[in-house]
Amino acid sequence: MTKFLALIFLEATYYFPLDLIIGDKLIGPQRNGTIHNIAGVVPGIRGNALSFNGVDQYVDMGTYLGECIVKPPLCLDGFTWMMWLKIPSASSTEMVVPLSSNYGPGNGNFGLHIRLANAQLEVVLITTGKFIRYASEDFVKDQWFHFAFSWLAPDNCEMYTDGETITKSKTSGSRSPNEANGQFDLGRSVLGDKYAAFSVDDILFWSERKDINFIQSIYESYGY
Repeated sequence: MTKFLALIFLEATYYFPLDLIIGDKLIGPQRNGTIHNIAGVVPGIRGNALSFNGVDQYVDMGTYLGECIVKPPLCLDGFTWMMWLKIPSASSTEMVVPLSSNYGPGNGNFGLHIRLANAQLEVVLITTGKFIRYASEDFVKDQWFHFAFSWLAPDNCEMYTDGETITKSKTSGSRSPNEANGQFDLGRSVLGDKYAAFSVDDILFWSERKDINFIQSIYESYGY
């Protein structure tokens, strides 16, 4: 690990390395998670990574009620997510990284989903008075890629793969979101009715919008 990357891990609002499992606990530097149905450990980009079968495996990452990570209106300086993803070609259209939200027509809680839907990688953001959906086909399957998403209200957003801005579509609509319990489940929807087949490594979150230079520097620090 480079010195720069080590400092970045310390500077992030939340860092989930997904490296160490003891019993049913996913051990993290800030929060521990609870593993359900023996989500697998596989070689990752840096150390280990988590792999999910898309049937019943997920990790309860805990609750973050009243925090920017699950409620976008609290992110006064925006937010940024980064992670490494590996999505198999046979992966179905299920949730990938759902965060404190029940997404669907006529309902929804504050929060964000990163998911695979209709062969596109989607980010669905539910914030005050509206939902915004960004989607892109500009990603690869069956191999690791670095994914980043940055946002600043009202709808200043960028999506990146492997350090580069990607082409995306945008749709939006009105929504009156409810307060949620701040739950963060990795690998399934909050309602527990959708699961995802994928692998994930080194999840990072900042409670501010980062620019392309910062995102590129993170990607390159992994040796790519």
